[in-house]
Amino acid sequence: MSAPILSSQLGPASPEARARAAQRGALARAARVAFVCAAAGLLLPAPVSAAGSPSNAAVADPVRAIFAAHDCCGRLAHSRITRIGELRSGSHELTVYALWFVNPQSRHGMMHLAIAEGRRFLGSYIISGRLVPSVAGNRVRFGCRDGAGCPALLGDLVIKNGILPRRLWVDGDVNELDDSI
Repeated sequence: MSAPILSSQLGPASPEARARAAQRGALARAARVAFVCAAAGLLLPAPVSAAGSPSNAAVADPVRAIFAAHDCCGRLAHSRITRIGELRSGSHELTVYALWFVNPQSRHGMMHLAIAEGRRFLGSYIISGRLVPSVAGNRVRFGCRDGAGCPALLGDLVIKNGILPRRLWVDGDVNELDDSI
C-alpha cells in the first residue's frame, strides 16, 4: 500500500495542483469582486438615507421618489423613466412606468416595467427592450418596437383587483415579479 500523496509532494504540473491553484485563484477573485462591489456601493450616493427618508434628489422628482427605496444597485441615477399610463384594476388605480437603465461603464441596458399605486411601488418585471408597452383597460399590452418579424401583439399583463401576477409571460420569456428596479 502506498502512502497518500501530500499536496507539498505534488509537482506544479500535476492536475491536482493545477485544480487546487485554480480553485484558490477563483476564491481570491470572488473575494476581490465582493470587496470592490461593496466599496462601490459605499461610494455611490445613496438615494435613500440610513433613516429611510428619501434623499434631496429623490424628493425633487416625486416619480423617482417612488422607486428610490427599491433601487438595490444604484440604477435609478442612470435610468430614464417613461410613464406608460394609468389603469384601473378593481378599486385600484395603478400607474405603469417603463424604466430604461443603461450601465455607464458597459453601455448595456435593460428595461423594467414598473407598477405603482399612488406613491407606493408594487413591483417590476424585466422585459425585452424591443417591447413597447401600452395600457388598455385593466391590462398592459405589448407590441414590438422593430416590427420586423414580430406579431402585432406579443402578450399582455392582466392585473386583477390590484394584484400583480408573480410571473409575466411575454415575447416568449417568463419574467418574475421583483421588488427592485
